[in-house]
Amino acid sequence: MLLAAPEPTDPRANELCFGDPDPEFTDFRSMGDDKTQIQEFLEARGGFMKEVFQDAPTGQSTIGAPVDAAWEIFEASQTYRINPQVLLVTLQKERRALTRKDTPPDDILKDLAGWDQKHVNVPEADKSAQEQIWDMAGQLRRDFDRL
Repeated sequence: MLLAAPEPTDPRANELCFGDPDPEFTDFRSMGDDKTQIQEFLEARGGFMKEVFQDAPTGQSTIGAPVDAAWEIFEASQTYRINPQVLLVTLQKERRALTRKDTPPDDILKDLAGWDQKHVNVPEADKSAQEQIWDMAGQLRRDFDRL
């Protein structure tokens, strides 16, 4: 009896067909079951993300929402089932977000992870650091699932 192949958009498609091709990438629990280890990692790096920071304003608002980066990174990694270390490394690679001491200006926050720089998927007015973390995690997962 043949089983139907999972849909390519199913996040388990790689695991179901081939086993997990990259267990490190998908180890979404690599830094624990809550944000604690991510928070400790951010504090050790000494950058602005170690504390709750004011995000870039979105839409019609003039003040951005407070962002708990450790929580956002943890939740995005759990939702998309990818290693939070992948998100941390990407944030550092793109904008030195882990070691940058001062909260960057809004234009940098809106491009913190380097996703959708031409504003194709999200209008520039709706971009924020929080949106960048979540979009980064989602896109990394979609790219992984296409392997």
